[in-house]
Amino acid sequence: MDSAQQERQNLLNTQRRDTYFLLAAASAALAFALNQTQGSAVTWSRIPLAIAVACWGLSFFSGCRYAQYLASTLYASCVRFQVMSGQHSDCGTHPQKKQAAVEGISQAIDSNCEIANRIGKRQFRLLVCGGLFYIVWHVLEMALRGSVTASIQALLRLGPFWLREATSWTAYPYASLRFATFTTTTNSTSS
Repeated sequence: MDSAQQERQNLLNTQRRDTYFLLAAASAALAFALNQTQGSAVTWSRIPLAIAVACWGLSFFSGCRYAQYLASTLYASCVRFQVMSGQHSDCGTHPQKKQAAVEGISQAIDSNCEIANRIGKRQFRLLVCGGLFYIVWHVLEMALRGSVTASIQALLRLGPFWLREATSWTAYPYASLRFATFTTTTNSTSS
């Protein structure tokens, strides 16, 4: 095998490995999301999760389609090689038939490559999009359970202090010390 063939084989192996990695990631994300919500009621707050699951499902489907286009392109490439070498049974060694077949097969390969590239990009984008919607759902669930709400409420309780002291901070060079002094005096007066 010459170096050009070796490079093509390495590229093909890398493409396959990446495709199957993304397929595995999408299916693992689907399984995790479905397992995590098993037995849960359907509510409006789970819409981002449903969108994430749909994205991951479409990512998996896109990965399967990509693998099909890749296999089709490889098959067409092998047939084109047979035609060019005169070993194909339909063309034989007839120069005009060979040229027409090679041109047709080359167009099919180019078309398959364009479609496969679009599908491969879509596979990755849908996987990432699903992850983002999953994060949105998770933060929303935390807010509804009160984890995030409690943190926001604690910050809002400090609001009057921040608003009241904001003008004096610009004149005072050690604002963090002033905050520490304020919290100390507040704690000592309230006890």
